[in-house]
Amino acid sequence: MKNEILADLNKVEVLYNQYLEDTETMTDAQFNQKPNADEWSLAQALYHTWTAIDLTVLFINKQMTSAKQRKSITLKNSIRYILLKIALFSPLKFKVPPQLKDKMIAHITHQELKEKSQDTFARFKTLIETFPKELETNEIFFHPVIGWINLQQSVGFLIEHTLHHKAQIYRIKEQVLKS
Repeated sequence: MKNEILADLNKVEVLYNQYLEDTETMTDAQFNQKPNADEWSLAQALYHTWTAIDLTVLFINKQMTSAKQRKSITLKNSIRYILLKIALFSPLKFKVPPQLKDKMIAHITHQELKEKSQDTFARFKTLIETFPKELETNEIFFHPVIGWINLQQSVGFLIEHTLHHKAQIYRIKEQVLKS
């Protein structure tokens, strides 16, 4: 199962790195420019996407040091997870969870974001490689909307979340380049 989870994390990393690559020729001003006052800049959209990944690995690492007894994922957890994936696949907009909203930045360079994401993915890979087999089907990450999910579901959520922001990222890029 670890190889499957690592493969899924690789999908997240490839997708995220594609976003970074597709925006690397933009100036710092363009990268941090909001198309309008009510929208995020490209930097903020990419930062938000990275933050979701980083907070996931931080939360799971914290859970690994906890002595808390882990329960197996229930059918109810799995159904909620499937509904979340469907919702993220849809064009619906969602409010940013407070855990992420409070962490939004006003400005970041492309290089800083690239370095942060490289560190996050390296830490996440190490976590997966050292994750105890006996905990693979157990609750390990608390998603703010659906509750507890296991490691594989956590990485699966990150695939869908990163894909969910794709249209937004490219729309903002197009708007900024036209202005």
